[in-house]
Amino acid sequence: MINDNFRYLGTLSIEGGLPLNQLNNNSGWLSRVFRHAISKYTRLHHTGIKTGAIIRECDYIPKTYQNDQICIILGDIIKTVVKLKQDHLLDNREDPIAYLDNTYPNWRKDFPLPIDSDVGNMLMGVIF
Repeated sequence: MINDNFRYLGTLSIEGGLPLNQLNNNSGWLSRVFRHAISKYTRLHHTGIKTGAIIRECDYIPKTYQNDQICIILGDIIKTVVKLKQDHLLDNREDPIAYLDNTYPNWRKDFPLPIDSDVGNMLMGVIF
């Protein structure tokens, strides 16, 4: 589970410039990381694979974002998305975001950093 330390790191990452708004750009590096890592982690999480290892495979992450703190934050975001997908069977939902909003309205609070509705929708939109 995500603890207050990771939430604090997430806040620092956002304030330090983790460009979550870049999720609007499907070909941007952050969208590519999420698509790759979430897909792979969904398939392999039962093997004990670490999200950090998956993220480090992504050679298109800019150097300024290649550090342990960013890996931790991105890894926790990936774990959260996969858990939401599995717990709420989101792959089987016509509109996964609307489903979450109706059945689990506080789902955005599960993430290791504060995300608003627009960023949450963009993040989930990258996946679905």
